[in-house]
Amino acid sequence: TISGRVTDATGELLIGVNVAVNGVGMGITDIDGNYQMKAPVGSTLTFTYVGYKSLSVKGKERTTINVRMEEDNNALDEVVVVGYGTQKKATLTGAVEQVSSKVLESRAITNVGAALQGATPGLVVTRSSSRPGNEGLNFQIRGLTSVNGGSPLIIVDGVPVLNSESFQNLNSDDIENISVLKDGSASIYGAKAANGVILVTTKKGKGKTTVDYGFNMRFTTNGIMAFSPSMQEYASMWLEANKEMPEHDWWGWGEENLKKMAQGIEGIYESTVADWGTMFVGNANRLDELFARRYSYQHNLSVAGSTDKSDYRISLAYADNQANLATAYDGQKQLNLRLNYGIKLTDWFKLETSASMIKTNTETPTHGIDRTLYGNDAPFFPAKNPYGQWYANFGNVGDRNAAAATTDGGRDEREKLTTRVDFKALVDIWKGITFEGTASFQNEEYRRERYSLPVQCYNWFGEQTAKLVYETTQTLSTPQDVLNFKDSHQPGYLVQANNARYQYYSGLLKYKRTFAEVHNIDAMFGINAEKWVTKKVVTAREKFEDAGIYDLNLATGTQGNGGGKTHNGTYSYIARLNYNYAEKYMVELMGRRDGNSKFAPGYRFKSFGSVSLGMGILGRTICRIFKTCSFFW
Repeated sequence: TISGRVTDATGELLIGVNVAVNGVGMGITDIDGNYQMKAPVGSTLTFTYVGYKSLSVKGKERTTINVRMEEDNNALDEVVVVGYGTQKKATLTGAVEQVSSKVLESRAITNVGAALQGATPGLVVTRSSSRPGNEGLNFQIRGLTSVNGGSPLIIVDGVPVLNSESFQNLNSDDIENISVLKDGSASIYGAKAANGVILVTTKKGKGKTTVDYGFNMRFTTNGIMAFSPSMQEYASMWLEANKEMPEHDWWGWGEENLKKMAQGIEGIYESTVADWGTMFVGNANRLDELFARRYSYQHNLSVAGSTDKSDYRISLAYADNQANLATAYDGQKQLNLRLNYGIKLTDWFKLETSASMIKTNTETPTHGIDRTLYGNDAPFFPAKNPYGQWYANFGNVGDRNAAAATTDGGRDEREKLTTRVDFKALVDIWKGITFEGTASFQNEEYRRERYSLPVQCYNWFGEQTAKLVYETTQTLSTPQDVLNFKDSHQPGYLVQANNARYQYYSGLLKYKRTFAEVHNIDAMFGINAEKWVTKKVVTAREKFEDAGIYDLNLATGTQGNGGGKTHNGTYSYIARLNYNYAEKYMVELMGRRDGNSKFAPGYRFKSFGSVSLGMGILGRTICRIFKTCSFFW
């Protein structure tokens, strides 16, 4: 147990200092500036506090560690990106966390969302898989806010993204900082910000022309692999379980076979079930056959610079990220291109433009990477028989072999091209009054080709088995719902084409002025409008034979199709007023009225708002107290 007291340079006690052990938050100091926690000998304690420089101390053999923290005045002068603008951290009344580009640079991860895991308090990033392009990322800010779930609103350079993948596939080298808005600070974005807001600011050119190139390579290897038992462990568990059963159940093995397996005896076994028949049983590790070390890499190239009148930055990135599947390619190739350009046409007028493109190609096996990998492959059947054919698990049944399914069961290829063009005009009108107009056009083209091939297995003696490998039988049982893949519905060939378009327009009038050197006012009023249009077409056919040419026209049998179109828009009024007296007493009022075409006339508009108060006592100590109230009507 390590304990101690935290004070400032004058000996004043500091309340609420965050204390982390080896980078993991463990607690805060109490009203007397004391802390106490359990930590291994030799741990590193890190102390962080608003307005103070972080401090790290090596525990060594000490059980009492008293620390003195130094003020960091530059931290309070730091500018933080908030909704529709920026604020000094010293006058910030809402809950806003900021992640700098240094955090992303320190992590060799292409997916920006995955790189944010553990990067900031209150933002929880989870994923269902580590496979590139199939991570299943989910973002939560301060936990769940609805039984139906929900994700935060994601905004890049002041404009909402088309979808979360557009954010995740950003080039991390293009990001300047990320702000996470919580509680009332997010209410400026209305109903869509019910689950919080993630604000992303991309880099712009600064100073003399610079050319930067970066490269990283990493590998993916197997982690914890002990979840599959050996042949001996498998059989021993069956034998032990039957000791507790009033009626014995040996499944298709029989007691004598299980006793031999428990002794690790490899060889030919006769099953007690006719469907299984005669089979070879031995120590085989399907996980070693399926997985191996795989390498991923990323290139980044950028050119940036600025003059008195203009700034520019152009960047190019290419990445190839692979999962650790050994039997087939399972990964994503990604190409990013971005141009940020700004020019000051007059002393009072500036134009900013941005254009970006993201192209991803995700390729995976159609079958085998699912529950069948873990639930259907027993640990004592090798992938192939002595003749080099795919060996059938459980003898003559032949419907289980994940190595065969991932190798020969077909491919699922998805291509996505996302383009975006932004225009922003900044007009300095008169004595602190400015106008900001923004227009953004985003488009995404999605294409998918998925084909399934029947996979035949053989018994140990080279004879064909009765069934094909699980889910590789080509069927189209629900032609009216072709994307509902399941055991009884596996189209031979499927083609899908989606298109999504998003338009965003906003006009903001801002006023910022200081009176008598102590009265600081920052006000904003504006409107914005959005429009979404999505289209989807999908078609599938039942039977497809692999002739080296992959096209829907080579598939025959039952046909199915589906698709649809959506079209909706929003219109909003936005207002915010910030006032502070000498950066000591602060108040912030925010309001927004949202309208959505999805609702019936008379029910389309709803209002949202928040009030937050803050007090900063600046001097030898810094103490900040915030009260926030959010509401809607």
